[in-house]
Amino acid sequence: REDLLSEKGKPKPEAVFGYFDNENHFIHLISREGTRTERVLAYKDGYYQYGGLGYLKHRFQQLMPSKATTHYKTQVADKAVDHRFGSKNPSNSLYDNVIDLTPPEWKLNFTNGILDLEKMEMEEHTPDLPFTSQIPYSYQAKPEKPEKWLDFLNEVLPNPEQQIPKLQEWFGYG
Repeated sequence: REDLLSEKGKPKPEAVFGYFDNENHFIHLISREGTRTERVLAYKDGYYQYGGLGYLKHRFQQLMPSKATTHYKTQVADKAVDHRFGSKNPSNSLYDNVIDLTPPEWKLNFTNGILDLEKMEMEEHTPDLPFTSQIPYSYQAKPEKPEKWLDFLNEVLPNPEQQIPKLQEWFGYG
């Protein structure tokens, strides 16, 4: 990306971060007590994940000229990311406002989308909802019947017509 480099072929940090801002979403967390605890979360695969600084440094290095040495790429990436997210200058954060990381009530984040529990409808993933975790399964509104399990229960239970619904209720499936 030539527009991210100066005339001398060196990366322009603000142009690179403008590119990242448009391509990705990040949350910059700084502790209130003034400790050195600082994190950058990157939005990926439907939720905000820790490791945003490493991801940014890696992506920054990928945009550098191929003839640059690994050491040079690492130095420039570290300086650019520190300039942007350094705790000495928190106003350089991508988000200067306070962000509430409480996930929305009545919504569950699955790998295939967000389930609205009030409407029982799936929604697309969006960085506007601050999920920091995800249920590692796809939601299925109408899952297939567990035929092998039902066959087993019909075989071992003395009165399966009455006992299977009770088992489902007991296990929370009813």
